[in-house]
Amino acid sequence: MSAIRVRSGTAILLSAIVMWAGCGSETPSLPEAPVSGTVTFSGGDLPGGQVIFMHDDGQVRAAEFGADGKYTVNAVIGPNQVLVKSVKESAVETESESERGMRQEQSLIPEKYMMSGKSGLSFDVKEGENNTYDIALTADE
Repeated sequence: MSAIRVRSGTAILLSAIVMWAGCGSETPSLPEAPVSGTVTFSGGDLPGGQVIFMHDDGQVRAAEFGADGKYTVNAVIGPNQVLVKSVKESAVETESESERGMRQEQSLIPEKYMMSGKSGLSFDVKEGENNTYDIALTADE
């Protein structure tokens, strides 16, 4: 498990990727197909989080999952790198005026699952098929 971080750089990076992908980029949108599955974690129950599919051309699609781990996303057809984010947020306890209102995030899963090129998760989305990708995360770094 990772340590608590104020405004986790990884979380901010993931948010930026997802926002960038949705902002009228000049890359034409590629055909998509639905993918559904369940996220499980050997370290215990997760309260929820995000599953992020990153297509080889850079297009990103994301979906939320709840405590049951179930998600559905329309992902770009073809090879996708998959990232998972699950964090616990809390207020920063401080007496500093400049830090009041800041939030800190604690990753509930190993950080490798939130890192492009290191998650070890991938899925080839097929057109016209029932795409199911169950994601079994382990507590081992």
